[in-house]
Amino acid sequence: MQSKPLGICLIIDCIGNDTEYLQETFASLGFCVHPFLFPSAKDISQILHRFSHQSQHGDYDSFVCVLVSRGGSQSLMGVDQLHSGFSLDWVRSMFLGDTCPSLRGKPKLFFIQNYEALGSQSEGSSLEVDGPAIKSVDSKAPPPSRYMIHREADVFWSQCTADVSQLEQPSSSSSVYLQTLSQQLKQERRLPLVDLHVELMDKVYAWNSRVSPKEKYYLSLQHTLRKKLILSQA
Repeated sequence: MQSKPLGICLIIDCIGNDTEYLQETFASLGFCVHPFLFPSAKDISQILHRFSHQSQHGDYDSFVCVLVSRGGSQSLMGVDQLHSGFSLDWVRSMFLGDTCPSLRGKPKLFFIQNYEALGSQSEGSSLEVDGPAIKSVDSKAPPPSRYMIHREADVFWSQCTADVSQLEQPSSSSSVYLQTLSQQLKQERRLPLVDLHVELMDKVYAWNSRVSPKEKYYLSLQHTLRKKLILSQA
């Protein structure tokens, strides 16, 4: 990673507790940060379309997207909660190799904090998965070229879910997941991102062991990175 900046960092924060320190963290790492606070569903759609077509991606080495919102386990909502929201799969598809060719072969990093009504969430749902879910393949489709980069390649997808009741407290504060991520990125920027995320998960689990079920965070990782990734220009 040698481009200056390293890439665009898009922050969409529909809650408003995390943008300031995330902006400082990713700027210190060498990213050009574009924060958007309290967007509506229409705004989010326009923002994602605009940034997926940014010509600057061709000059940069990576892309980061941070999403903070209410929603379901696989959806993202804007501040207008009457809108049904967007599928997170749709959000990811906007920046894959076929939709955004200028990011083909480059790491695309997503950090998602979703708040939803969890009910009785079990510890067993805090799993780390090294890779995407397996999808069926059409046996009649031609095999990909050995030199072709798969559309799903080079995606790092870190997703954290917390109970929406955390936002209803008088002293609603920043996400423990995002705060810890920010600290890890600043303090251990020479550590490969996957290793850094393992340490992040350990710290989130340590938090969970000390708090009530409504205060816990459920964190998962999926990635298709083909190389060891270090978020540092140095």
